[in-house]
Amino acid sequence: MIGRSTPAMPKHPDKANAGRPNDGPALMRIGELASKTDTTLRTLHYYEELGLIEPAERTKGGFRLYRPDATRHVRYIQYLRGLGVGLPQIQSLVEARASDGTARCDCVRGVLRGELRRVQSMMHQYTRLRDELESTLDVLQECVDRDCDETPGSARCGDCDVTAQRIYIPATFTADPSL
Repeated sequence: MIGRSTPAMPKHPDKANAGRPNDGPALMRIGELASKTDTTLRTLHYYEELGLIEPAERTKGGFRLYRPDATRHVRYIQYLRGLGVGLPQIQSLVEARASDGTARCDCVRGVLRGELRRVQSMMHQYTRLRDELESTLDVLQECVDRDCDETPGSARCGDCDVTAQRIYIPATFTADPSL
């Protein structure tokens, strides 16, 4: 066809979108998703095995291709994991997306209630630990104020009127491992 120009092919076409029509969403390979979410390929493969993420399609060569919103989805999974939410709970939330409104809402509420109980329990435990640490620091300060030269937690500390039955310092925190 003389006089008719054909569109120039780019020198380096986007490999992830090779063979896709120009009007389709920009897809990324799993390596790019891993890079954008600061995670490993192995983790993303595991998430896929669990049904937490799903590639939009695969290339002719079998490479996984993900939509741009997969980045946000993986980051949300990481956020939940960072807060201590277990993968089974995250799986329940992902599976609930396919349910109708009432079932989805019930599932989400159930997971959130369980997580709330877990967080409340942890807060209680941290509050107890904080109180114990503050009390122990107060007692140890009294020892310093009295110029006590005993190693904190030593056998003789139990005989002292400052530390007797007020603190417990495990031997692993003292200089003397034989305690």
